[in-house]
Amino acid sequence: KKDPVLLEKIMQEFHLHPVLAQVLASRGITSFEDIHYYLYGKLPDLHDPFLFAEMPQAVKRITQAILSEENILIYGDNDLDGMTGTALLAEMLGFVGAKVFHYISNRTTLLRQSMILDALEYALKTHCTLLITVDCGITAAEQIEQVVRQKIDVIITDHHEPTNKIPLCVATLNPKLVSSEYPNRELTGVGVAFKLACALTEHLIEEGMLPAKKVDLKRYLDLVAIGTVSDMGLLLGENRILVSYGLEQLRKTKRIGVAKLLSICETDLLDTTTSIIASKIAPRLNSLGRIAEPEQGVKLLLAKQALAAEKLAIE
Repeated sequence: KKDPVLLEKIMQEFHLHPVLAQVLASRGITSFEDIHYYLYGKLPDLHDPFLFAEMPQAVKRITQAILSEENILIYGDNDLDGMTGTALLAEMLGFVGAKVFHYISNRTTLLRQSMILDALEYALKTHCTLLITVDCGITAAEQIEQVVRQKIDVIITDHHEPTNKIPLCVATLNPKLVSSEYPNRELTGVGVAFKLACALTEHLIEEGMLPAKKVDLKRYLDLVAIGTVSDMGLLLGENRILVSYGLEQLRKTKRIGVAKLLSICETDLLDTTTSIIASKIAPRLNSLGRIAEPEQGVKLLLAKQALAAEKLAIE
């Protein structure tokens, strides 16, 4: 439906082309406040990570693990959302001095719940006493009970719809929990992982365990953009801000694995868009979780050496 008066107001206020003004109106983005947030949302507009009810418990337990030099296992789902979230937390926790391992099962999604038991086996082998899930775990209450029985604490970060039985663990971070008051229900797995990284960083700075000058959380936004787009996260509100800044970060990325992969796709890093992520990057890395080793995807995202990165990209 056309509303000439509304369109004229939008065009004059924001100096927009009539077509763009109509697109905004057609999508129901019509108040000046909503239009401004949609077009010009900034990183300071992101929601406080401590709006997740159990974030303080998660941060406290991870801090304790860092101070006690416990082994921490990051366990991710085998799609690209899980891979990027796993890479993000592994890199961030390593940066703040944690003893961190990461693991992604190569079982198919048909066996999703028993995948947690793969994580248990790996956690026992590496003597990990804290397991953090990424993009999984919310529907695996019985399996997580088995993990907890082995004296391994569990923090769940997930975005899938929960079942009636929520796993008993140290903390559950999921914007889709019935009791959740977090404003953005559409965060993907990597988005929730990023929120945990933000909250932990804030806490470590307050406690004097991390110099504020050393912190640059923007370095992880390229991973957030790749994971959010690949998982078809709704690009409105907070997600739109994360992906917008994530694309900027991606175009100047120091992730040599991503750069090598785009080179093989015959795509210039500077031309990266959401379409490039969805059509070039996501299918290649997602395929690892279906027919190969998804752990290779995390290795590619974290690669530091050109030769190893190129070999993984070709694979």
